[in-house]
Order: sequence, then structure tokens, then C-alpha cells
Amino acid sequence: MHDSCAINTMDAICSVVMHKNGLFIQFTEGKSKDLDDLTKRLRRNKRHNNLKIIDDHPIEDRIIANWLMGCADFDDPT
Repeated sequence: MHDSCAINTMDAICSVVMHKNGLFIQFTEGKSKDLDDLTKRLRRNKRHNNLKIIDDHPIEDRIIANWLMGCADFDDPT
């Protein structure tokens, strides 16, 4: 995740990853071109498979503007 934070910082991408039982969902905000580049990197990375974009639309204000990369485990009750 350290590498992801470094790249996200350079690209001004904010992201939250949630996971449970080996399944991951990621909410990401940033400039369209930067998000397209991120998607291409993820698709090339063999650790990522079955990648699906659920929603992709412009927003006026960022929701997670101060998060370079957050992570949540659905099994963690806190």
C-alpha cells in the first residue's frame, strides 16, 4: 500500500479500499486522466483480476479529499 500512496500523491488521487475474504472494493477520486492511468496500471498488474468499474462520473466536490489511501477490513468491528 506504500507504493500506492506514493503514486496517489503524485497524481492527486484519493482512494479507500475495503476488503473481506479476499474480495476488494475501491472508491477513488481524482482527475479523469489520472484515474484512467490508474485503471490501466491496475489492469496490467497480475495481482488484480476481475476488475470491474461500477460507476464512473464527474463530481463537483471530493468526498475523501484528504485521504491518499485508506483501507478498511469488513471483518474488523472497529
